[in-house]
Amino acid sequence: MKGPDLLEFSRIYSENGFDSSRKAIGNTLYLVARTVCSFANACYGIERTIPVCIAFHDQDPILRISRD
Repeated sequence: MKGPDLLEFSRIYSENGFDSSRKAIGNTLYLVARTVCSFANACYGIERTIPVCIAFHDQDPILRISRD
């Protein structure tokens, strides 16, 4: 399913990469937090019968956005 483009996020990420410096790590954490908030906001108010979760590539924890 095609989703929206996040050109500003990709610009921030491309400046320093993933973890090449403290600034890059800070940018990555910022982008993860903003993505989780955007996803949770998109799910808000939708009637659900299953739990909604989000995870990122190479990340162990899965974040639960809502319960069933």
